[in-house]
Amino acid sequence: MARKPSNILLIILLALACIVSIAFTSALLDYFSRGSQPATPTPPPVLPPSDPWERIRSSGKMVVGSSLDYPPFSFYNDTFQPDGFDIALIREIGQALGVAVEIKDMSFDGLAGALQLQQIDVAISAISVTPEREALFDFSNIYFVSDDAILANQNANIAAITSVTQLAAYRVGVQRSTVYQRWLQESLVDTGIMPAERLQIYQQASQAIEDVRNGRIDLAIVDIPVAQTAVAAGGVRIVGQGLNPQRLAIAMVNGAATTQAQINNALIQIQNSGRLNALVQQYLGLGPGEIVPPPTPLPVTATPFPTATPIPCIDQMTFVQDLNLDDN
Repeated sequence: MARKPSNILLIILLALACIVSIAFTSALLDYFSRGSQPATPTPPPVLPPSDPWERIRSSGKMVVGSSLDYPPFSFYNDTFQPDGFDIALIREIGQALGVAVEIKDMSFDGLAGALQLQQIDVAISAISVTPEREALFDFSNIYFVSDDAILANQNANIAAITSVTQLAAYRVGVQRSTVYQRWLQESLVDTGIMPAERLQIYQQASQAIEDVRNGRIDLAIVDIPVAQTAVAAGGVRIVGQGLNPQRLAIAMVNGAATTQAQINNALIQIQNSGRLNALVQQYLGLGPGEIVPPPTPLPVTATPFPTATPIPCIDQMTFVQDLNLDDN
């Protein structure tokens, strides 16, 4: 009986030795593995977007992003092919540039990210030019000037709407990331005129129009050609328009000067040939007298702005000329 304590002690010492051995072996393996297998791999650097023209020229193809849920600007036709005014226009531009055009259908609010990630070369989808967007992207010349339109159910007792503040009394649907969402958010919701829950945001404009037809919301705001297409389909009527006119252009990444110049040259050719007006009549149903001409593109050179005493230049720079944008 006197040996039992020593046996227990021996077992304890052996267990401790095993634990120490396992811990030492694990530490040793971890030490020698650190040099070849870093615990946290370094992510690859994110390169800034670049002018896509060289990629377009070398591949012979221009990848174009568009949201094909906005007839008559962009939609799928009866054979499930991309169609519409914007689609026909960008194909004309591709033909003028001598490159094929590949259309990628994506959500409207995904176009900006796709441009930044260079998943597409340009975007055309009834995109309005705004100061906020111009700070992030480059745009082509304006190719179409459009009015807004307000849709209501054809049986709704809603009088003509002539000011934005009248919209505050209704449930209004707009498409996500559009100028109309920003317009109502800043004009009505942020100022406290409209309760936030009355501004209904939709992934697709067609969903907002359908909810007006079915009485789920009171109004929907879209471009006038889209509203006219919806009216022709039945169930809705236009109760207001012209409160927020839009200038439409083709978007590309900031700094895409060569791509911008190439597309602008093609647009001028298409406009001068009369093909642009023909597409407007074909897809948007406007006659020659109804088409609002897009702003005249800036000339290559401009007359210097006269000044009595020019501001002196610095760092050996030389004054060339003053330039005005199309909005003066």
